[in-house]
Amino acid sequence: MNTIRADIKERRSNTIAHAREGRAGSKESAGLSRILARGGLAVALSIGALTLLAPQVAQADGHKLVGKACPDFKLPTPDGKTVSLSDFKGKVVLVDFWASWCKPCKEALPYFAKNYSSIKKQGVEIVAVNIDKSEAAMKGWLKDLGVAIPFPIGHDAAGKSVASKYEPPTMPSTFFCSKDGKVKHVAAGFFSNKIDKELKEGIAAAKK
Repeated sequence: MNTIRADIKERRSNTIAHAREGRAGSKESAGLSRILARGGLAVALSIGALTLLAPQVAQADGHKLVGKACPDFKLPTPDGKTVSLSDFKGKVVLVDFWASWCKPCKEALPYFAKNYSSIKKQGVEIVAVNIDKSEAAMKGWLKDLGVAIPFPIGHDAAGKSVASKYEPPTMPSTFFCSKDGKVKHVAAGFFSNKIDKELKEGIAAAKK
């Protein structure tokens, strides 16, 4: 019980940090909150803060898509091409949702980039999905990040196309899709002291 409370406290602190990213973040958060509301997750939103119900975030594998098909999608990429989930048919795929206003994403995306080689050797692919309203915001953030991203990134404008189907619990959120195209695990948020274990468990679940 103490461990669960500590995890909830940490997630709340992380969420508050998201809100401090400024007005742009508040607008993007508002869009995400509308998406989440459609999935039945209560969201309290003010101009200066985004608060998600911690117990539901802590139990990401209670997500309604677990055990169901990963919704397919086709999105434009920063280099003018497109990426589809079906491009990786027959493979385990991590669908990672992120946004420029998400503070933990500044750690999460570089983490996946750094570990992509070892992840790929396990027969696993990664597709990142950005939910910023404008493509310019996404490109500007990636440029400022200064990290080469070795896997495809699709732009889901304001989360209206793909995020509305997946309903990520928070930013970032990673959906582990199995070879037969089903969601087997959902990782909500990014915590540097837990990600290695969660990644290992998520991939193992997706390979079953």
